Amino acid sequence: MLQWEYLIEKSIEIGNDYDRHLGYVNPSSMYSATIETSLKNAFDGYAGDVKFNNSAMLNCAFASLVDSVMAVKKFVYDRKEITLSELKSALDRNWVGYEMLMAKMQSCPYKYGNGEPETDMYAEMLARYFANKVNNRPNGRGGVYKAIMHSAMEFVWQGEKTLATPDGRKAGKELSKNASPVPGMDRNGVTALINSAVKLNPSLYTESFCIDIMLHPSAVEGSDGLAAMKALLDTYMEKGGMSMQINVFNSQVLKDAQKNPDKYKNLQVRVCGWNVLWNNLSRAEQDEGLSVKMCVVS
Repeated sequence: MLQWEYLIEKSIEIGNDYDRHLGYVNPSSMYSATIETSLKNAFDGYAGDVKFNNSAMLNCAFASLVDSVMAVKKFVYDRKEITLSELKSALDRNWVGYEMLMAKMQSCPYKYGNGEPETDMYAEMLARYFANKVNNRPNGRGGVYKAIMHSAMEFVWQGEKTLATPDGRKAGKELSKNASPVPGMDRNGVTALINSAVKLNPSLYTESFCIDIMLHPSAVEGSDGLAAMKALLDTYMEKGGMSMQINVFNSQVLKDAQKNPDKYKNLQVRVCGWNVLWNNLSRAEQDEGLSVKMCVVS
């Protein structure tokens, strides 16, 4: 927790220094033209001339954090199967020579997104800690910081720079995104995922709180499929959820688009809340998309 606190405080310090110069290094004429006070005072909106000059701090790779914490708790402290120094050695070597231990970490049942009570308890505590540390802290433009459970493409970009983690992830691999589980670790179905997510108290994340739901086309076909999708969304919102991205995927289409890009010049996929042309993604981003099952936008 001390390390996480340091990272949060350092991020706020850097953000405040950057905010004071944002209007100069990154002026936004189009944005400012939509702001009444900016037009009236002939002042750039990013320089502080808006009514609500707030900043959002992203809580990225949250499920990767939870799964790693639970792996350390279970294997080091509860079961005493390994020591911290042995785990550090495995991570330093990117699990090379520790493949059996890596497999144990990956198969550990204490993974976020499965409705497991103990894991959900620690996840709620960690989510609350971040929100309480961030919300309403002054920023460098006269506003405040607001916590946001959202990753954009950072789950790929930060993953490339992050060393091996105790949950069994290798260095350079993607991290978890938004309030969603680590890819492939939600094994108890979508209802268990929703139950885990809403226990994080989404209302604490006043800027945004989003989970991704992956559904096969066969699950949403016809009127029954539409009703099932609506029921999921209604349940999530009734339990205090905020935003849900329901991705209906067909991995075969995306694989064919990789092999034959000229056939799919207009193919769009949805990436963490926005659409992008498939052919505009790098091969590495396409591969990451296939592993987390981006949705095809029709």
